[in-house]
Amino acid sequence: MKLKELKNGWENNGSFIPKDESNNDYQLIKKYIAEGGIYEKFDWLQDAKEAKLAEINSFHDSKEVKYLTIKVNNLQTGIFVNQEYRYLIDEQRELLQIRKEAGEANPTWLYQNGITLPLDLKTLNQIRLYIGKLTDDNFRARANNIKSINNFKTIEELEKFDIKTGYRINQILTF
Repeated sequence: MKLKELKNGWENNGSFIPKDESNNDYQLIKKYIAEGGIYEKFDWLQDAKEAKLAEINSFHDSKEVKYLTIKVNNLQTGIFVNQEYRYLIDEQRELLQIRKEAGEANPTWLYQNGITLPLDLKTLNQIRLYIGKLTDDNFRARANNIKSINNFKTIEELEKFDIKTGYRINQILTF
């Protein structure tokens, strides 16, 4: 018998046997184990680590992490801190720079996301730098949290671990 414990049952010579008291094969497995039978144990710690890693990855991509609120005077809007918006900021910086070099005194970009915000070149540069730092900080937090999770020796340590550790979340940038 080549027996392997699974999270929700057993694998016996390639066949799945659910943990179901009414199942005769399950009863035979229980008897085999009670009599000292050898089997490959399920790695509950590794399973818990994989679940926690999936939780971190989901959190890392959440609005809590990826959304930046921008306030200008009494107006505010937000952008997602992702590649698409980073390119948008870069494009607008370049366009404002061209307009400035063409002689426009104080060119602004009207960012529209339900609310129009006048953003000048200096402000866009600050937003770009802030997004870069925010992204770096949160990727570093994710990497550190993954390292911590992989180093845990017990399920209890994993259960106590806060996946938000080190993250900069719900960020607001005011001008």
